[in-house]
Amino acid sequence: MRPRIRRFGFEIEGEYSDRLEERLLETYPSWFSFKSDGSIEGCSEREADEAEEELASSIGEPDDCGGHEPMEMVSRPFNREEMGTVKKAFMTLQEAYERREFHFNETMGFHIHVSFHPLRPPELWSIEFADYFRDMLKRKYPSMWEKRSRNHYCRWVGITEEGIARLSDWNGRYAGINYWSAFKAHKTIEFRIFGSAEPIVMFAELKDTLAAIERFVRRPISKQLEIDIDELEKYREAAFTLEADTKERVLNMI
Repeated sequence: MRPRIRRFGFEIEGEYSDRLEERLLETYPSWFSFKSDGSIEGCSEREADEAEEELASSIGEPDDCGGHEPMEMVSRPFNREEMGTVKKAFMTLQEAYERREFHFNETMGFHIHVSFHPLRPPELWSIEFADYFRDMLKRKYPSMWEKRSRNHYCRWVGITEEGIARLSDWNGRYAGINYWSAFKAHKTIEFRIFGSAEPIVMFAELKDTLAAIERFVRRPISKQLEIDIDELEKYREAAFTLEADTKERVLNMI
């Protein structure tokens, strides 16, 4: 039986006005939560002033939406069949973006989590899939790829057959595709390569990610990398208790 998508969710880092946060929580109860994130930086005071001036000139009144706070909006998990409903939330965010109630900058990311039946499909834990997904990104989003693939928080370096199989990078979370730490925490694969962008663009990236997964699992691949997660976790936890002179040797086993 071929793998299939079970659920998906997403995280959008950005600056949200107080009014927008309230509207999202009221319009979509239990869909989203907001939290602070120390890895993102707020837009400059100058950018905020310019946004307020532009809004005032366009609608003839001052911006009364309150402060804009850098936060991460975290969605609940959605079934694959809920894509049409999810689109409505992105359109709400798009309207807020056009009213300058939602800002983003290059320190902010758009992260997509996907879970599967079975939980850990070997077809997707493979360099074949990583290369296939990379090629799709380069073709459809060349500008985004150029900016994000070297970013510390979503770099593509290390996504190799050895890297996926051994997971020897202690900062493996900060990769364009996050395998190990996302699976350990959420039983998902996390796609971190995308930056925060105009909401209609992020919705397109979400659709393209899910579509790329579904196309890939329908085609034959040359190799399947079975990864014993429990065994890897045992080695990782043991490494933390070792003396420094032997830790490196154990890490090389992972």
